[in-house]
Amino acid sequence: MQKAFKSKEKSPDGTTSPTTFDVSHGTARDNNVNNIDMDPMMNNPWDGDFTLQDGSPCIDSGHPDDFYNDLDGSRSDMGAYYFDQSSFSMEFNGDSHLRVNNNPSISNFDGELSISAWVKITGEQETHRNIISKTGAPPQSFSLSAGNVFRPHVRSQNGTWYNFDGTIPIEHNTWTHVAFSYSENDGLLSLYVNGQFDSSISISGSVNNNNADMYIGHNVNGNGNAGNFIGLVDELSIWNRAFNNDDIHSLMNLSLSGEEENLLGYWNFNDEDNSMVYDLSPYGNHAENINGAGYSTDTPPVMNATLGEFDFLVNGSGSSAVISYRDPLDLTFVHENYSDTIYFEVFRDMNFNGQLDDEDYNWYKHPDWSWSADNGIISVVDQGGIQVGNHIGDNNPGLGITSLRLGMNEGIDQWAWIWIYIQNSTYFIKAYDHHGNENIVSIQITGSASENYISGRTHPGEYSNLVVEVMPEGDSIDSEYDMPYLASTGYDGNYHIDLFDSVDFSYDYNFAVFDPFFSNNQVAIDYQEHQNSGMDWFNNPLNIYGGTYGIDLFFTELENSIAGNVYVNHHNAEGGFLELLIHDNYYYYGEDSLYFENYTYINEDGSYQIWYDEPRYVRYVVCGQYWDGNYNQYEERCKEQDMFLPGGDHHVDIHITDNELMYQINGTVRDTMGNPIYGAEVTAYAHEEYSSRERTFSDWDGNFTMMLYGDGINYDLEAGGDGWIGNMYYIDSYQIEMGDHFEFYLEPSESGGNLIYNGGFEEGFNGWWHHENSMVIGTGMTMWNSDQSFEAFEGDSSFKFWGVYNTDLDFPVTHVLQEVEVQPGMHFDLSAWLNHHEHDFIEGENNAVLSIHYYSENWELLSWNISLPFDGGYNVNEWHQMHLNSIAPENAFRAMVGAFYTQVNNQNGGVYIDEFMLQENHDDQSTSYFEGFVYDENGEPVNDGKVYLIADDQSYIVWPAFTDSSGYYNIPVKGDRGYFISASRSMNLFHTSDFQGSGFEYQYANNGDNHYLDLYISSDNNNEDPIVEGWLRDWYTGEHLSDATILFAYDQDGELQTIEEVTDADGYFMTQVPADREYDLFIYKDGYWAEHDAFYLSYGDHYVLEIGIAPLNMAARVYGSVTDVNNGDIIHGAEAVLHCGDSEDWDHTGALGTYRVFSYYPENCEDGMLSVWADGYQTQHYPAGDIDLQAGESITINIAMEEGNDPEPAVILGRIHAASSGDGIAYAQVNAYSHNTGDTYGVEADSDGHYFLELIGDQDYSVQVTAEGFNEVYEDHFIGAYDSLFLDFYLDDAPQSRFFGYVTNTNGDSLSDVRVYFQDQNGNWSSTRTDGFGHYSKYVYPGNYEIIFANNDYYVFQFDSVFIHEDEERHIDVTLEQIYEFDGAVAGIVYGENGSTLSDVYINAFNYTYDVTAHSNEDGVFYIELVNGTYDIEFWKEGYEYVYIPDAFTVENNIVTYDMSLVQPGVSQPPVIVHLEDVPNDQGRQLDMAWSPGDPQDLGAYPFYSVWRERNEDLPPGAPQLWHFISMVPYHEFDLYNMIVPTLGDSTDEGLFMSTFMVTAHTDDPAVFFDSSPVSSYSIDNIFPAVPDSFSVMTSVGEVSLSWSSSVAEDFAYYNIYRNSLMDDQPAIVFTTISSSYVDTEVDASLNYEYWVTAVDHSGNESNASVVLEVSGSMLSTVADLIPEVYALNQNYPNPFNPSTQIRYALPEQSQVVLTVYDMLGRKVRTLVNGVQDAGYRTVMWNATSDMGTPVSAGMYIYTIRANEFYQVKKMILLK
Repeated sequence: MQKAFKSKEKSPDGTTSPTTFDVSHGTARDNNVNNIDMDPMMNNPWDGDFTLQDGSPCIDSGHPDDFYNDLDGSRSDMGAYYFDQSSFSMEFNGDSHLRVNNNPSISNFDGELSISAWVKITGEQETHRNIISKTGAPPQSFSLSAGNVFRPHVRSQNGTWYNFDGTIPIEHNTWTHVAFSYSENDGLLSLYVNGQFDSSISISGSVNNNNADMYIGHNVNGNGNAGNFIGLVDELSIWNRAFNNDDIHSLMNLSLSGEEENLLGYWNFNDEDNSMVYDLSPYGNHAENINGAGYSTDTPPVMNATLGEFDFLVNGSGSSAVISYRDPLDLTFVHENYSDTIYFEVFRDMNFNGQLDDEDYNWYKHPDWSWSADNGIISVVDQGGIQVGNHIGDNNPGLGITSLRLGMNEGIDQWAWIWIYIQNSTYFIKAYDHHGNENIVSIQITGSASENYISGRTHPGEYSNLVVEVMPEGDSIDSEYDMPYLASTGYDGNYHIDLFDSVDFSYDYNFAVFDPFFSNNQVAIDYQEHQNSGMDWFNNPLNIYGGTYGIDLFFTELENSIAGNVYVNHHNAEGGFLELLIHDNYYYYGEDSLYFENYTYINEDGSYQIWYDEPRYVRYVVCGQYWDGNYNQYEERCKEQDMFLPGGDHHVDIHITDNELMYQINGTVRDTMGNPIYGAEVTAYAHEEYSSRERTFSDWDGNFTMMLYGDGINYDLEAGGDGWIGNMYYIDSYQIEMGDHFEFYLEPSESGGNLIYNGGFEEGFNGWWHHENSMVIGTGMTMWNSDQSFEAFEGDSSFKFWGVYNTDLDFPVTHVLQEVEVQPGMHFDLSAWLNHHEHDFIEGENNAVLSIHYYSENWELLSWNISLPFDGGYNVNEWHQMHLNSIAPENAFRAMVGAFYTQVNNQNGGVYIDEFMLQENHDDQSTSYFEGFVYDENGEPVNDGKVYLIADDQSYIVWPAFTDSSGYYNIPVKGDRGYFISASRSMNLFHTSDFQGSGFEYQYANNGDNHYLDLYISSDNNNEDPIVEGWLRDWYTGEHLSDATILFAYDQDGELQTIEEVTDADGYFMTQVPADREYDLFIYKDGYWAEHDAFYLSYGDHYVLEIGIAPLNMAARVYGSVTDVNNGDIIHGAEAVLHCGDSEDWDHTGALGTYRVFSYYPENCEDGMLSVWADGYQTQHYPAGDIDLQAGESITINIAMEEGNDPEPAVILGRIHAASSGDGIAYAQVNAYSHNTGDTYGVEADSDGHYFLELIGDQDYSVQVTAEGFNEVYEDHFIGAYDSLFLDFYLDDAPQSRFFGYVTNTNGDSLSDVRVYFQDQNGNWSSTRTDGFGHYSKYVYPGNYEIIFANNDYYVFQFDSVFIHEDEERHIDVTLEQIYEFDGAVAGIVYGENGSTLSDVYINAFNYTYDVTAHSNEDGVFYIELVNGTYDIEFWKEGYEYVYIPDAFTVENNIVTYDMSLVQPGVSQPPVIVHLEDVPNDQGRQLDMAWSPGDPQDLGAYPFYSVWRERNEDLPPGAPQLWHFISMVPYHEFDLYNMIVPTLGDSTDEGLFMSTFMVTAHTDDPAVFFDSSPVSSYSIDNIFPAVPDSFSVMTSVGEVSLSWSSSVAEDFAYYNIYRNSLMDDQPAIVFTTISSSYVDTEVDASLNYEYWVTAVDHSGNESNASVVLEVSGSMLSTVADLIPEVYALNQNYPNPFNPSTQIRYALPEQSQVVLTVYDMLGRKVRTLVNGVQDAGYRTVMWNATSDMGTPVSAGMYIYTIRANEFYQVKKMILLK
């Protein structure tokens, strides 16, 4: 303990001598190491006394290493002599004590008295013994005594003697701090123990004053009786003042100087004067030592702080502390100048390097806190600099000592100190004053090492310094600290948050993530991934039952931001902060949510950037810092401003001035038609020297508000923005009045005020959601099914969408949509330009509509508005403008605006769209409403019913609106027009214009009307089945055909159904058919037959047909079925077209899967073509000339189609040049190898080097160009569908330098087929082989080469460096050494797709010792003999991707298994387990497994793999294969994955125990995954148990007791105990146990024995034997001990036991004995003894069976003995 007091040396004028210290982590060091530049304060150096005075700067200034500490244990002092800082306490023996003569300082207490001391009681205190007393002759004054508790005594001036016993027990032989304090103001006498309040009583009046002497360790009462103290006392002080709990805490922890205000006496017992004990207070109350009270070096744990210097301690230890998040934090400050203010700054270790550096300074700094010694109050501020509470540190500034405890239990608001509770964080606290003193401590916050925790990481990036919060719901927060659980993400994005073990885990917990340090401003939490539930997603709350949880955090980037500069008085701010507060009904609140980051710091150059999630009103609060040169300090100016933030990225500069006179102005921005403009920029430019600028934006209603500085500042106020031509006002500040309103009317610029972003698709799909059957098409691109080029309506781009074929949907729909925020009642005009092309026109009832879908804030669909349909009736090759009027319904919050394409009956057609325009309509505000309820046939309201409203002029269409849960609908419409209205349960996705007889009612709506109309729908979803009517005529003559049969065929639950109708005299027919079905229509009449295109009918449809058919004798007909070639299934929606000359006929397969096409001019079909295609199948073509079509004849062609996509052609073309001259190279060869299909395309260039190569588009190619006399060239290119890619190639002249020579073996024989590799200085490889004569030749460029010679039967020969000059021919002959014996081999199987094996795969295993090639056999198997070493390996087969794996395996006199899976381009490949072997030198139950990753091809990378183990239990025949989930492994682009996998058991001598494993590769689609082939292997426990040690033996009468140390091995099973009789020398196992002891009672005192013990593990491995101990028979018998003196029942042995135990008992006389075993319910289990037995010692064995002979279950049992009058009970435990 260090308790010396130090003060700085004063100069003659009383000032402090100057010194400069370099402060680092709490240690003050002079800048001149091991030197000082001040008076060393030696006692008398002139007379040779170089010892140090108290207060010398040399004290504790020497070497800081503890190794050099002085003899007193303190840091080394500078100089030849050290200053002894040894500390002592005073020891009292019950006879010795101290006496202080009375003087006025301890006779008058002026109404306040406090006593403080450390005591250590060493004697038993049955009665109270006095620590200090002033009781003497009456009247007594005070005393403090100690027994089992402390007892304070005070006599008041009214003569009453007050005392009470404390409640906190005294722990003897332990240092304890005790204090009592009395104040007349509150009348309380309070007791404190170890710094904590114990108890108190009320007394009346001041403390009595008397003239008695004061005693320490002794009491003298009026009768002269003594009660002396036995123990130690230290740091005793007496005060004429009262203390509170915080003061007592300071007194407890720190020593005093003796100069403190109101201090009457202070004895620290460090003087070591046996006759006198000195008082260090100014009053000199020195004590006489009576009867030899002694000095002891046993001292209390007082804090190691030094007065007179600027000391800063954390948790009483020094410069650093590691604390749990549950621990409070104690900061202690010792300082010299009592009136100083101490300032603090807190910095977070942002870069996790454990040091306070520039990055920590620049990035994160907690606002300052300060403590002023004037009043002893420490002010605590939150992160915004707002004071949140005061904490009393010390009410006696005269001490110069302050101890501050930080924590919520100390009255500190948790959010002000939230950083203290963030696990996995490090903070630095810097304390400093105005005298240049400063010190730094570091605090590392850890978890609580709990068994219950949550951990995870951030995705997709490694986002550090985020705070993860787990907040229990309700009142279930950590009961001790009432706080949430918090942890920080580390530098790698990982976090670990401990949950306290004692928390009740039956509650729900909310899980949240914050960014309080603003280090990840542009990301927002997206969702959490709960790893413990099999990749399920979850929402809060999370139910925690204890244990460990894995939650990963996924983030998205915020898309909106404002950025700019902050200026203070026209200069860049040098720091500060900017906060955005959310505006909600005129109340602002800070939203530190997951989705809106509302706070950021201002950089040193004044710049800032802050992101936000969506357009909204905010109030920004900005405070900018600047340097005030007048005061040489940083000052701050702040400002608040309301503004609206639209979406997007915006620039906003913020100006702050000293001018506090500000005016608020507002206004509206509209277009020239009066419509409000959203998101317009409104900017105020200050004139002349002010040069400031204020900016805001208009909201959805066009409104804006802004604060401007007044007092003589003139402004130009401008409104404008993207799409608008700005205009400006001039504002004279003297004329500004609060609330001035300005109206702006803007003319649209070229972009026009469109609410749709990127309406012309010039930025691709930016801003749009679109179906996959769509594209952005650019001007100049070739249109589908045509050789014509596309031209956009405006700009360079447009949008195209088309139908969805080969789908089970009745009406497949494609779309393009954009989200727009709306408000109820807003009127909109939507327009767009649409087009369809003659070769891709809209067929049948296919159509496109403009659409607005309205949604509530919760994404509940409210209603649709659609335009008139754009269908085949519009002229092709022309742009048509379509319009849509719409009114946002009640509760509308957002709208999805765009267009839909509905495909009916799988008919063809694509639609081009350009220039979407959405504007709010303020001109036509006419609004009416239809409302009511929709009921079914039983009168019950219909939830989610569909209500259709169509204006009679079709100028306004609701298609449909939706009813709520009560069946209610409310639809706004345009007024002054009539409407057809109907209701349905189902959606009608294509538009009709015929409303008569279709279940529609008609109502006229005047402007402002509110029509109430209830609607009824039947269970068939509408009022009527569809109606079909039409006319039939001759295709040639136009004559109507009567008496023709019209046959409607449809599918009903898998069976063909038909309806027949006959045409009348006018060729007319009409019928009603079942709804929601697809129909094939057949027509029969003498001389006629035809099949009509299939069509679909819904409830309420009215379908009108006009059909023209040709006579059978004039048309050639082709018909047939279309099926899947693999399974024979009918293909619906397949398209068939017959081209004959300039005519063509189309049809598609319907419900029956058949088609029919006609040619009325079969003579023109010779060069024609029949083509059939279907979505997902390869197109089939049949030349019509081969079909031999004849008029009046029918040909049947049934078509079987293969799945796949049609190849899309492309071309590469260009010229091949000589690089040296640029001339074309004649007849160069150009080959293109497809990485997707493995196909190769080639062409030869012409005589000028030009080439033209046709191939398949939308693939990756390697293009190779070769020509004689030139180096070949390889380039990789992606070639899109229908691309024409121009590629010129430049070939270098072939090299003229040459290596050549011969390769032989050591016998001189020529070696053929030797591989010769050349690597140049740039790492490029080339190779050649020797011919049949062993000759090789290779042309190369000049340079340095590494050359390697390799052959399968020979060691590698290598030249590290061979240089060859230009045109040099270098002759090198090589002799190779043959390999006569191989050390091992590598063997494996090469797999292809779906686990199939691959033959003839090229395999090369090599290192610098041996290089060998091989090929897999017909079963994919390869076996390659090798010498020892580590090998690289490569695999290659044409049509598959090349694989190279460095350091793939090591051969050490073994055969290595190495399977491989090759990936076919474009084909998804499963992973392949290539290695599954036992882990050597382990305790078994695990295998080493490796697998190749596979390749998902077009499905993207596999996100993760799962590992499975097959269950081993027997399953009934036919049961499915069952698998256990083992682990999940994320994808990391590794060539090979490896992990240790657990088995269910090990193989032993009793047989093999096989474990089977499988690896599954997962895709982003949970339904699509790829399993590897299962692989089996076995594990072995090949580590034997350790030999039992500490084996010992003890003997008694008739028994041998053995014991040994317990095994700590995880796989320990049991011990074998061996005994060997030395007479017959036949050792045997006498007992098997799990205990570490055994008593052998089956011994013969006439024999000698040997004992030893072994350990056995679960795999049957038995350890070596322990030491062998010998027991002689003479040790087992003593006649005097054979008859016991008393009855006794011994504890069973062993206990616990399994499977048997021994129970021993003693009988001093012959007795009737009953020994019985019971279970814990009192039920008898077994009677072991029941009969008369002679006196002596008896042992009985119980084998854990019942009286019935059946085994009993594990648990606790009771056994009792009754022998004559003796009865006793004991317990034992059975384990299983």
